[in-house]
Amino acid sequence: PGFRCPVTRQHLLELATRDEADSRLITHDAHTDEWRRAFGPFEAEDLEAAMACESWTLLVNEVNLHIPDVQKWFRAFPFIPSWRFDDVMISTSCEGGGIGAHVDNYDVFLVQAAGTRRWCIEEAPLSPEGEDRRLREDAEVRLLEGFEATHSFELQPGDFLYLPPRVPHRGVALDDDCMTASVGLRAPSQQEMLESFTGYVIENFVDRAAFYADPDLTHGPPGLITDDALDRVENVLRRNVLRVLDDRQTLAHWFGTLATRPIRERFEHPVAFREHMGQREEAGFPSWEQPGEVLVAMQAAAGEGAEYPQ
Repeated sequence: PGFRCPVTRQHLLELATRDEADSRLITHDAHTDEWRRAFGPFEAEDLEAAMACESWTLLVNEVNLHIPDVQKWFRAFPFIPSWRFDDVMISTSCEGGGIGAHVDNYDVFLVQAAGTRRWCIEEAPLSPEGEDRRLREDAEVRLLEGFEATHSFELQPGDFLYLPPRVPHRGVALDDDCMTASVGLRAPSQQEMLESFTGYVIENFVDRAAFYADPDLTHGPPGLITDDALDRVENVLRRNVLRVLDDRQTLAHWFGTLATRPIRERFEHPVAFREHMGQREEAGFPSWEQPGEVLVAMQAAAGEGAEYPQ
């Protein structure tokens, strides 16, 4: 009750024309069931043309970096560690607009900012393999075929809906002033963790001048990789990997660099973010080179919770 969103549709339309904003436009032709996707920045006249002719949805990522008041929304979820937050994406749609049935790989809180949107979900999470089998091949966006809702919810301004990872869902705007915010959480994949970990080990601990060596090589079948050779390789890998795994502080430092690095590439920070960081520096808080790049306190190694200024 009494919820007021600091963002308007006009804000999103303006952001979508900027180079520094991450935006996309999804359109749907109900007659041909054709879905199209375009990426910003957009010319204002192109946005106006799309909004006049088709069922459309405009989405802008990282609105919290462009409009500082949106950053405060994270405080509404004090039970979630700050490093788990990704961004606040806000979408606006015409009546009937949406982006179709799909799944996300991460937890998301859907906050209704204006108007009304009906969300339909399938109760059972969908595996990546199951998603691949159900993907439409003729659409420019990742859409599920055979979506069968088990639950539906109509969200009014101030309402929010939590969706666990991999739960199929579809949102449809019920009026022309619909605007929905998605508070997304980050969750690195196992592939990302392993790639980051090996890179960290190589960068910080591996002696680049050291090579495989077998001074005690003995005669054996010329085509055989012997157990002795495998032991030498294993020793090299274990020695370098354990330098991180056996040191809780080093492990925390590595994971901190992974968990807080920017997910989206950018060449220039949003103006609002630069101004906010300037105010923090004047107040004596740490300076960060990238949005979300937070210095990880080593108290984590001792099991203490680190506190950061908001």
